[in-house]
Amino acid sequence: MWALLLAFQSFLMKFHKKREILAYFYIRGIQKKKAYLYNTLSSTTTIPAAIIGYFVLDTLEFLNPFMLAISAASFIYIALSDLAPELHKKIGSKDYIKQLVLILLRVTLMAIILMFHTHSD
Repeated sequence: MWALLLAFQSFLMKFHKKREILAYFYIRGIQKKKAYLYNTLSSTTTIPAAIIGYFVLDTLEFLNPFMLAISAASFIYIALSDLAPELHKKIGSKDYIKQLVLILLRVTLMAIILMFHTHSD
């Protein structure tokens, strides 16, 4: 079940990011037809990978928590790179350390909030 939900979310994300990806190729000087071809080729792997993942993870259930953690980490990385694109630019070590500390502080804050969070029945 989780694999199907993840596949659906991946499909929606690919659909949403299409314009952004094409703009990225355009900025890099790649022709429009080639950009569409690259995007289409990379998008065609989504559904087969989701189907394979569904059957593999269904038989190897002990891997589910690890695969979900890897998937979550990938989506967090995508979100961070969209929110803070300056992390991908060449910056000095002082700026890099500052960004790293801020990210770690945010993660720590979320962990502290979750430690005190309880569900009421």
